[in-house]
Order: sequence, then C-alpha cells, then structure tokens
Amino acid sequence: MDKNDFEFDVENIKEAEDAYDYSDLEDLSLITPKKKDEKPSREEELEEKAENGLKILGIITGILVLLIIIVCVVMFLVNNSKKNTYAYHYNLGVEAYQNMDYDSAIKYFEKALTYKEANNINERLILYKCYKTIGEEDTAIGILEDLLQYDPYNVEAITVIAGYYYKNGNLQKLDEMIEKYKGTEAESALASYMLDVPAVSHDSGKYNNSISVVLYSATGDNIYYTLDGSDPTTYDTLYTAPIEIGKGTTTLKAVVINDAGVASDVVEYKYEIEFVTPDTPEVSPASGNYTENQQITISNVPEGAGAYYTFDGSTPTIESEQYTEPIDMPGGNNIFSVVFISSDNVSSAVVKRNYNLKVAEKYSFEDSVEAIKYVLIKKNEISSDGNKTADGEEIKFVYYAKREVDGNEMYLMYYDIKQDEGFVRQNYLFGVDVQKGTTYKVVDVNGVLTSEEYK
Repeated sequence: MDKNDFEFDVENIKEAEDAYDYSDLEDLSLITPKKKDEKPSREEELEEKAENGLKILGIITGILVLLIIIVCVVMFLVNNSKKNTYAYHYNLGVEAYQNMDYDSAIKYFEKALTYKEANNINERLILYKCYKTIGEEDTAIGILEDLLQYDPYNVEAITVIAGYYYKNGNLQKLDEMIEKYKGTEAESALASYMLDVPAVSHDSGKYNNSISVVLYSATGDNIYYTLDGSDPTTYDTLYTAPIEIGKGTTTLKAVVINDAGVASDVVEYKYEIEFVTPDTPEVSPASGNYTENQQITISNVPEGAGAYYTFDGSTPTIESEQYTEPIDMPGGNNIFSVVFISSDNVSSAVVKRNYNLKVAEKYSFEDSVEAIKYVLIKKNEISSDGNKTADGEEIKFVYYAKREVDGNEMYLMYYDIKQDEGFVRQNYLFGVDVQKGTTYKVVDVNGVLTSEEYK
C-alpha cells in the first residue's frame, strides 16, 4: 500500500470538526451532534412561537387569577373591617327598628354601644323603646337609668323613670329623684309628683297667749304633723282641726302626703308661748253719786281676752255678764266690778266702782199707764179709748209696785177684766221704765221678776 493511501487529509478533518459544536454537552457520546449554525425549518419556527405564546398566555392568566384573588381578599378584608364599626351596627339597628324587628335592633344597638364612638343617648333611647315594646319594662327602665349617667338632665328619661317609680310604688327612689332634681332645669319633669308644703296660719315666734295653728294643703291631700320635733310620717297625727299650742316651747313639723304616698318637704315651726297677765281694766266714770243717767265704759279690753262684770260687788268670772258695749248705769246704789280674762284663763286685777244714781222720774205712774194703753191699743187687745177689751168687756189698770227689774227701775201694773162675779186679774204684769218710758211684760216666777220688752 502506498504510503499516501494512509495519510489523513488534515484539512478535510479540520473542516469536519468545525462543522459540529459539542461545547454545551457534558457527555459527547450521548448527544447526537448537530450542525453548527443550522437554521430551523419554518414549521419548527412556528411551533416554537406557538409554544412561546402559550407560555406567555399562561403567565398572563396566572397573573390575572392572582390579581382576582388579591382583589377578593382585599374586598373581604375591607368588608369585614366595615362590619366591625359603630356606624355599621348603628345603621342596621335603625333599619331593624324601622322595620319593627325589635330583637335584631336590640342586638345591633347593644353592639354599637361597645364602640367608643357611641353617643350613649340616642342608642339607649331606642333600646328603651325596643325593650318596652316587647314587654321587658324593667330592662327598659334600666336602660334609661344608664342613660342618665351620660345625660343627667335628660327630661324624657327622667319623666319616664319617675312615672315607673310612681306606678310601682317605689316612692323612696322617686323621693330621691325629686330631691336630686329640685331647683334644676329638669325639675319640671317631676312637677306632678312634687307636693307643696303645708301652709300655716302662724309663723314661728314668741306669743303672749295660746294660739290655734291652722294647716292647709293646696292640693287637698292629707297633712300629718308632730309636736315633738320628729319628722312626721303617715303613722303620726293626721291633721283634722286647728292645733292648740299652749304655754312653753313647741316645735311643730308638718308634711303633705298624698294617697300614693308621695310626700312634700317637711316644714318646721317653733313657737314660744309665755302667758302675760292682762292689763288692769280702765273704767269710767269714777265712783260717785250721780243725778243724771250715765253709761259705764271700759276702754282697754285686750285682744284675745274678754271683760266680765257684776253689779252686786262679787268678783266676776267667765260665767258673768260679758262687756261688749257701754252699759247704762242702773239707778240706786250699786258696786260695779270688772275683770279681764284671757283665752288661757289668766285674769287681770279686779276693778270696782261704787255708783249711786238718783235721777228724778221722767215718767209718773199715770204716764206709765198711758204708755201701756198705747201699746195694747196698737196690738188691738183693748178698745181705742183704753177702757174695754177687744170683746167689749170693761177693764181697769191697777198699780202693783215700783221695782227694779233686770236693772231697770219701773212702775209695775196689771189690768182687771170685769165679769159677772167681779173683776178677774191677769197672771202677768206690765212695767214701764221710769226714765225711758220703755214698756215691758213682766212675769213673776217664784218671787223672781223677769221682764221682756213689749211694744
């Protein structure tokens, strides 16, 4: 063999080695070599683009799905965050209340009250109405009591609570509420439960005699009182008549309590009673002899006392004649005695006057007979000439005596009626005051003469 037959065409081998690229392979024995810079076919190029497009579409779709998921999560979180707000629960509560779904309204408003934004007034007012509507009045009132912690002068709440206390007889709480709001802007809400204190006739002070204290209730409700300084209740004395306050120091306390047990404030009055002896009576005229008719006067009768007198020298008592106007001095010699006696039975000193009245007669017996005839004719008991009865029977007037009867000096007489057997005397007398000419009918009862004016 020719030597040249075994020689390698080095240039051809080199060109062959350059035609393949093995640089990216780890194990050249496992990889089919490919030609360097070999271009893909049109079909392969289209397939590759399609595969690349699908890959991009998948990526975009994934991104969109992820975005949708993110949006849903965000919306879920936002929605949940809105549900966890005061406004959300308050608005749902209002809606439920308007739809008369009171159970739901209660749930929403009670939840709304857990937020710091809560008004604490509007919510409780609506909660009260919800509980009241479903018949849970006690719970409803508790809601309003809580409301007053945030709005102490809420007139609507105070009015409702007071009515509840009154209706259920919880007067202690009602009194506490009245006391709390007295004199405040909310007092008007309790006006119907606030009773005026008793009116009283005598203010506290010092008095010189016993007093009768009158109490009065403007509403006509019962008044109870004590005289020992303790506060009155319905267990104490019921006022029915003026209260007599006597000597010493007395503390009167009174209160008005109506049929429901609501009470006014207690009023207190302090009285100091010290009896004072009345002044000595001032009497005129002075003791002495008189020839003209006189009137006896007492000028200083004290208020709350009476003046009592006698003409026989005895000491007057409350049973004696009471002085009310000037007294005609009786004829003859008389001892006039007078005393003041207070309503507490305290007496003044006794004053005495000795009067001796000697007055010439103005009316004789004949004048007295004519005065009696005038009255009898006027009464149609005798004839117009004064000598016969109305029936025509003869009469005659007969002198009986000159006597003092009931403090008046008078001529006494009677008239007889002529009958078959003689004159018949009447069982009564006529009298005429010798000073004034006043006519009387006089009766003798067991030797005691009494007179009655006859005109």
